[in-house]
Amino acid sequence: MEERKVIPFGKNNMESIKKSKEIGKKSQSVFSDIKNSVKYMIQSAQGKYSLETYLEVLSEFTDSEIEFGEKSGLKYIGGEVTFITSDGQDGIFVSINLEFQSMSGEWKLKEAKRTLEKSMFTQESIDRLETAQETRFDIEKPV
Repeated sequence: MEERKVIPFGKNNMESIKKSKEIGKKSQSVFSDIKNSVKYMIQSAQGKYSLETYLEVLSEFTDSEIEFGEKSGLKYIGGEVTFITSDGQDGIFVSINLEFQSMSGEWKLKEAKRTLEKSMFTQESIDRLETAQETRFDIEKPV
Protein backbone atom coordinates (compact mmCIF):
# COMPACT_ATOMS: atom_id res chain seq x y z
CA MET A 1 0.00 0.00 0.00
CA GLU A 2 1.28 3.48 -0.91
CA GLU A 3 1.96 5.95 1.78
CA ARG A 4 -0.17 9.10 1.43
CA LYS A 5 1.20 12.39 2.49
CA VAL A 6 -1.28 14.58 4.31
CA ILE A 7 -0.87 18.29 3.81
CA PRO A 8 -2.37 20.35 6.58
CA PHE A 9 -4.78 23.03 5.43
CA GLY A 10 -4.22 26.39 7.06
CA LYS A 11 -2.92 29.93 6.69
CA ASN A 12 0.32 28.85 4.98
CA ASN A 13 -1.60 26.78 2.42
CA MET A 14 -3.93 29.71 1.67
CA GLU A 15 -0.92 31.91 0.99
CA SER A 16 0.48 29.19 -1.26
CA ILE A 17 -2.84 29.00 -3.15
CA LYS A 18 -2.90 32.80 -3.55
CA LYS A 19 0.66 32.74 -4.92
CA SER A 20 -0.30 30.01 -7.41
CA LYS A 21 -3.24 32.11 -8.62
CA GLU A 22 -0.94 35.14 -9.03
CA ILE A 23 1.55 33.02 -10.98
CA GLY A 24 -1.36 31.77 -13.13
CA LYS A 25 -2.44 35.35 -13.88
CA LYS A 26 1.14 36.34 -14.73
CA SER A 27 1.42 33.31 -17.02
CA GLN A 28 -1.78 34.30 -18.82
CA SER A 29 -0.39 37.82 -19.22
CA VAL A 30 2.89 36.47 -20.59
CA PHE A 31 1.05 34.19 -23.04
CA SER A 32 -1.15 37.11 -24.11
CA ASP A 33 1.96 39.26 -24.68
CA ILE A 34 3.59 36.49 -26.72
CA LYS A 35 0.39 36.03 -28.77
CA ASN A 36 0.22 39.78 -29.47
CA SER A 37 3.91 39.86 -30.41
CA VAL A 38 3.51 36.99 -32.86
CA LYS A 39 0.40 38.65 -34.33
CA TYR A 40 2.37 41.92 -34.71
CA MET A 41 5.29 40.08 -36.38
CA ILE A 42 2.94 38.44 -38.88
CA GLN A 43 1.23 41.73 -39.69
CA SER A 44 4.61 43.46 -40.02
CA ALA A 45 5.79 40.73 -42.38
CA GLN A 46 2.66 41.43 -44.43
CA GLY A 47 3.87 45.02 -44.83
CA LYS A 48 1.62 46.60 -42.23
CA TYR A 49 2.94 49.56 -40.26
CA SER A 50 2.90 50.04 -36.53
CA LEU A 51 2.11 53.62 -35.59
CA GLU A 52 5.70 54.11 -34.43
CA THR A 53 7.13 52.78 -37.72
CA TYR A 54 4.89 55.06 -39.76
CA LEU A 55 5.98 58.01 -37.62
CA GLU A 56 9.60 57.15 -38.46
CA VAL A 57 8.70 57.21 -42.17
CA LEU A 58 6.99 60.58 -41.71
CA SER A 59 9.99 61.94 -39.82
CA GLU A 60 12.17 61.47 -42.91
CA PHE A 61 9.73 63.72 -44.82
CA THR A 62 9.36 66.30 -42.04
CA ASP A 63 13.13 66.45 -41.41
CA SER A 64 13.80 67.16 -45.07
CA GLU A 65 11.06 69.85 -45.17
CA ILE A 66 12.44 71.53 -42.04
CA GLU A 67 16.01 71.44 -43.39
CA PHE A 68 14.83 72.84 -46.75
CA GLY A 69 12.89 75.62 -45.01
CA GLU A 70 15.88 76.61 -42.92
CA LYS A 71 18.19 76.60 -45.95
CA SER A 72 15.67 78.95 -47.57
CA GLY A 73 16.09 81.44 -44.71
CA LEU A 74 13.13 80.38 -42.57
CA LYS A 75 13.28 79.59 -38.86
CA TYR A 76 11.48 76.41 -37.81
CA ILE A 77 9.06 77.19 -34.95
CA GLY A 78 7.24 73.90 -34.46
CA GLY A 79 4.82 71.43 -35.93
CA GLU A 80 2.65 68.42 -35.38
CA VAL A 81 1.28 65.37 -37.11
CA THR A 82 -2.34 64.43 -36.45
CA PHE A 83 -4.08 61.11 -37.03
CA ILE A 84 -7.90 61.18 -37.09
CA THR A 85 -10.16 58.14 -37.39
CA SER A 86 -13.04 56.32 -35.75
CA ASP A 87 -14.45 52.83 -35.73
CA GLY A 88 -16.91 53.46 -38.58
CA GLN A 89 -14.42 55.07 -40.97
CA ASP A 90 -12.50 53.17 -43.64
CA GLY A 91 -9.48 55.43 -43.61
CA ILE A 92 -7.12 57.31 -41.34
CA PHE A 93 -6.75 61.03 -42.04
CA VAL A 94 -3.15 62.21 -41.53
CA SER A 95 -2.25 65.88 -41.37
CA ILE A 96 1.25 67.38 -41.04
CA ASN A 97 1.66 71.05 -40.12
CA LEU A 98 5.06 72.73 -39.99
CA GLU A 99 5.31 76.36 -38.84
CA PHE A 100 8.16 78.63 -39.92
CA GLN A 101 8.95 82.28 -39.48
CA SER A 102 10.77 84.45 -42.01
CA MET A 103 13.51 86.92 -41.11
CA SER A 104 10.91 89.71 -41.36
CA GLY A 105 8.66 87.93 -38.82
CA GLU A 106 6.12 86.63 -41.34
CA TRP A 107 4.60 83.24 -40.46
CA LYS A 108 4.72 80.43 -43.04
CA LEU A 109 2.76 77.20 -42.74
CA LYS A 110 3.68 74.08 -44.69
CA GLU A 111 0.96 71.44 -44.73
CA ALA A 112 0.59 67.92 -46.05
CA LYS A 113 -2.66 65.96 -45.80
CA ARG A 114 -3.75 62.54 -46.92
CA THR A 115 -6.12 59.75 -46.07
CA LEU A 116 -4.58 56.31 -45.65
CA GLU A 117 -6.29 52.94 -45.74
CA LYS A 118 -6.56 51.29 -42.35
CA SER A 119 -5.30 48.08 -43.94
CA MET A 120 -1.82 49.69 -44.06
CA PHE A 121 -1.57 49.45 -40.26
CA THR A 122 -1.33 46.68 -37.70
CA GLN A 123 -4.52 45.94 -35.79
CA GLU A 124 -2.88 47.19 -32.58
CA SER A 125 -2.24 50.58 -34.22
CA ILE A 126 -5.77 50.75 -35.63
CA ASP A 127 -7.25 49.99 -32.21
CA ARG A 128 -5.05 52.63 -30.60
CA LEU A 129 -6.02 55.30 -33.14
CA GLU A 130 -9.73 54.43 -33.06
CA THR A 131 -9.83 54.56 -29.28
CA ALA A 132 -8.30 58.04 -29.22
CA GLN A 133 -10.10 59.17 -32.44
CA GLU A 134 -7.59 62.05 -32.71
CA THR A 135 -3.93 61.50 -31.91
CA ARG A 136 -1.30 64.28 -32.13
CA PHE A 137 2.48 64.13 -32.06
CA ASP A 138 4.86 67.10 -31.91
CA ILE A 139 7.43 67.37 -34.66
CA GLU A 140 10.84 68.30 -33.36
CA LYS A 141 13.63 69.93 -35.32
CA PRO A 142 16.13 67.36 -36.61
CA VAL A 143 19.48 67.26 -34.84
